[in-house]
Amino acid sequence: MQNREAFVRGLEKTRVKITGGRAAFVSPRRRGCAADFFGLFRELVMDENEFQLAVQRVMDRLPGWVHDAMEHIEIRVEDEAPGELGPEAEDLLGLYEGTPLTERSVEDFGELPDIIYIFRKPHLEMDLSRDELLDEIATTLVHEIAHYLGIDDDHLEEIGWD
Repeated sequence: MQNREAFVRGLEKTRVKITGGRAAFVSPRRRGCAADFFGLFRELVMDENEFQLAVQRVMDRLPGWVHDAMEHIEIRVEDEAPGELGPEAEDLLGLYEGTPLTERSVEDFGELPDIIYIFRKPHLEMDLSRDELLDEIATTLVHEIAHYLGIDDDHLEEIGWD
């Protein structure tokens, strides 16, 4: 898959450090460069009411090939991870639910769309500066999009996104 390989090459170049679970992203406080990698707008005034706008701006500034690859998927902002995920989920920044592109078949036609969740409260509770928060949102989105494209945490770690 050409888009997947381009995405991996982009990840390899950025060397942003990410930690996470199988298809969920929990990040320690750190400085990332995902926003710089994608040339994102950094003058966004950030407060709780503007989080949704920040997510949309990050999505709008992802390369066109990323948007082209994203079919039958929704990006949703929720306050926090659902309680049924357990107490360890309260620090989740994002979560991908669905079948990665690399595992899909014609039998998947007609299924509900995959979903990438971005959790607002855990991001805001990190008490980051405006620019650091935008970087964290971008990094979370990139991580979850990687899962959608079929890139697992082991591969992300291999290319320096651990």
